[in-house]
Amino acid sequence: MGRRQEGRDARGAAVVALAEDFLDGRINGPAFQHEFLDHYRRGARHGFGRFDDTIETMWGSVEAYTTDPELHDPELGIIDLDVQQLRDEVAAILSRDGIRPSAVRIPDHLLDPFTAATRRLIDYVRHEHDDRALVTVDGDEVVLRPRYGDGIVVGWDDYSENLVAVEIGSHHFTLHRHRDQVDYLRDIVDAAITGRIVELRGPGRSRLLIPRRDGTTARETGYSILLGLVPLPDWHRRAHRTTFAPYLPVPS
Repeated sequence: MGRRQEGRDARGAAVVALAEDFLDGRINGPAFQHEFLDHYRRGARHGFGRFDDTIETMWGSVEAYTTDPELHDPELGIIDLDVQQLRDEVAAILSRDGIRPSAVRIPDHLLDPFTAATRRLIDYVRHEHDDRALVTVDGDEVVLRPRYGDGIVVGWDDYSENLVAVEIGSHHFTLHRHRDQVDYLRDIVDAAITGRIVELRGPGRSRLLIPRRDGTTARETGYSILLGLVPLPDWHRRAHRTTFAPYLPVPS
């Protein structure tokens, strides 16, 4: 079994090396397509070991490559790839899978729906609120903070296949890693930037009130380890109330 796995890994490594030759200009587009498809036909039955997902994804891009300009016309809905687009997609796939670092932006269709949606959210903030909101991305961690003022800091960490850790100021909670939860993240971001998040703080507990675009209000409640275990009916009616400031642009 060990030797079989080594054989699969070796087949996959050979295809990855071929892709790197293409990216580095040692072979051209037609030669890469011909050799890749030949490797794929000969190796698909037994697989490519730890490179299976990489090569299966790459196959779709290689199949879409064409040298015929008449088969590349986005305005007519024809989306076959030219050589530069193929090079970008191959580089993005290798980068996505940690095989080869790349500055190429990975196309949305190569990402899972949640990751693609959160990236569009980041693009939205940078496009619509760049004068007042600073977004930093470090791997799977995203942090949003005001460029000026005392607005609340928001962040999330896409740390597992199923859950996302969210941080709003000192509040922490998790969301399921579903595409529709990105709508909630968008509402959190909008409310933080415009200064509409309210905090209720009582003995051993606190709650965030987050207005949503559909007119409802989301509630995120946290408790301390000891005092938070003590029942306090209607505590929120007597809680200290804080409305966080909006994000502001840097004064000129």
